[in-house]
Amino acid sequence: MIYNDISIYNQDAGIFEVKSVEIRDGVFYKIEDESIAGGKSYSGFFMMPGFVNCHTHLAMTILRNYADDLKLMEWLENEIWPAEDILSDEELSWGAVLAMAEMLSGGTTCFNDMYTSEDRLARDAYKINMRGVVAQGITDFNEEVNRTQKNKIKKLYDAVDDLEDDRKLIKMGITPHAIYTMSADGYKEMKAYARENELLFHTHLSETEGENNDSLRDHNMTPTEYLDSLGVIDENTILAHCVHLNDKDREIIAKRGASIALNPSSNLKLASGIPDVLKMIDSGINICLGTDGASSNNRLSMLWDMQLLSKIVKGSSKDPLALPAKEIIKIATKNGAKALKYEKLGEIKPGYIADYSIFDLDSLNNWPINNPVSAICYSANDSNIIETAVAGKISYKNGEFPGIDIERVKFEVKRISDELNYKKQGGII
Repeated sequence: MIYNDISIYNQDAGIFEVKSVEIRDGVFYKIEDESIAGGKSYSGFFMMPGFVNCHTHLAMTILRNYADDLKLMEWLENEIWPAEDILSDEELSWGAVLAMAEMLSGGTTCFNDMYTSEDRLARDAYKINMRGVVAQGITDFNEEVNRTQKNKIKKLYDAVDDLEDDRKLIKMGITPHAIYTMSADGYKEMKAYARENELLFHTHLSETEGENNDSLRDHNMTPTEYLDSLGVIDENTILAHCVHLNDKDREIIAKRGASIALNPSSNLKLASGIPDVLKMIDSGINICLGTDGASSNNRLSMLWDMQLLSKIVKGSSKDPLALPAKEIIKIATKNGAKALKYEKLGEIKPGYIADYSIFDLDSLNNWPINNPVSAICYSANDSNIIETAVAGKISYKNGEFPGIDIERVKFEVKRISDELNYKKQGGII
């Protein structure tokens, strides 16, 4: 695959440069100043590294616009968990495929998921040609739940192991939900399993003030101090949200080498608060970005969360120089790849994995394109993306998905949603 005269994003310099790009065997093979024989001109188009969505719950697309304008625990306990309890693995699978289609059309090539029915997700992502970390969400409310979830972890392990994944698209992770749904022994057991099998470890942390206050009451420690006392925070750990950290918490996370996945849209919508991102960065923590699920965002657009992150950091710090566009792009690409332990990902360089998207910025919302880097970060939207490829293979182009029957997916998700709302109105959930 050859793209001549296309503007590619130079991550190191934070600028676009007109180059010709040849892709072979899933990697960027050549990047040259002159045209490459056999290629087509893409003059006026912009190639970006694929976005890396570091925290999400894909199948929650089924619950998009389902239960809004509620506090987090009321939202979870009264609306989300009861609905999830009656959704089958097959139904959740349709929701996850819809999510992957949405992400691909928005330039996201890689995700880090925490949910259920993840063995199906692993197979679907591989078929669709999308990169991701798949992980069964873990709680240990009781022995029956614990046993069921351990069985699902085994099914997921077998599913990932069975994939003939020469593109190395799919990884397995371990994702205990949060300190208010997991016991100390549960966390320790899951971390031991993750270390034994060399898996990423992903959990929610300090999402709300209530979580922090409860932890101080129950453990006389902040949530970060508590998890650190259990020995579960290290360089293979991704901590989602982290809205309410103090200086000692940030020091612990930096010292352990863990990454923080920020979720600005979800945190604002659920009124969880605004994290002190600049102090995280000053502490030396690797910051990455996630959309959270479509029930709390309510979209899976990395562009939207990139724009939001930049503006809330500037606004809350009262510093218009804070988190410039090139830093936001780095957080959404290179930093995410680092967090998920994908080597040579997140940049357009010879020998790097060819996960990328192509933007057509010739639209009213971007015109005039005085600065394409600013356009990507501040004015572009998902509709400006015309092509997305993973491992050098096109997964989305001009509204079409080679690996997805999108009309069938939309039909099935609407059917599932209609049935869910019927049961809700009838008092069944």
